Amino acid sequence: MIKLTDCASDLDDAPNCLAFLDAWQRWRKDDPMPSTDRIKPEELGPAMSSLSVLEAHSQDSIKFRLVSALLAEIMGEDFTGRNITSMVPEDNRQRALGRLWNVAAVPCGTILAMTYIRPSGASLMTRRLILPVAPMSSDQPTWLYFAIEVFGDRPKPYDPPESTIAVMEESTYVDIGYGAPE
Repeated sequence: MIKLTDCASDLDDAPNCLAFLDAWQRWRKDDPMPSTDRIKPEELGPAMSSLSVLEAHSQDSIKFRLVSALLAEIMGEDFTGRNITSMVPEDNRQRALGRLWNVAAVPCGTILAMTYIRPSGASLMTRRLILPVAPMSSDQPTWLYFAIEVFGDRPKPYDPPESTIAVMEESTYVDIGYGAPE
């Protein structure tokens, strides 16, 4: 676990994530996290193409509400509306979905490093910063916003779309003021 104040140093090679971190901190003002009415994605500038949004109802119901242009390029498709459960390999599902749900439930943030190996052999290492956004009312789900940075070769034109998400290789919780899961 790292504190929010130390988060930027872990992302010094990820400008999209840094731009998102900076904006998220402005949006939250003096609160532990921003609410949906404070979000101004246009403040991200060029990093906006890296921003995706998940809607978290429960550990088994986390849906993509917005898929970033960058993530759609990596995956080869836009899967807005899909439940992330169907996209995570079964052998890693409990761990990966548990981590996402913790971000919503605690709430806290997380930095994830993941590698995708495409059918062409192209290797894409990614880093993501995921931070929660509070709903306007208690009967609405928590939103998880994330920015992604890509390192390595871009997908080749003949790579078919990915059907599942790669396994997390490294993850760190970010304490935004509520602590972090154990």
